[in-house]
Amino acid sequence: MPTIGEGWIAIGTLIMESGVEGSYDARAIREVILPILVVTQPSSDDEVVRRHADARP
Repeated sequence: MPTIGEGWIAIGTLIMESGVEGSYDARAIREVILPILVVTQPSSDDEVVRRHADARP
């Protein structure tokens, strides 16, 4: 993945397309086990992160 934001999108897509059904705290989830991303262009000014991340502590 070139950027962190593109990595987020790729993992979300992987979970939705290939995730295994499970549960956490009695709630339905989909999960993938140990996904690995290689970010080749990390940046603190990533457009996807800036637009969608919650910066609150």
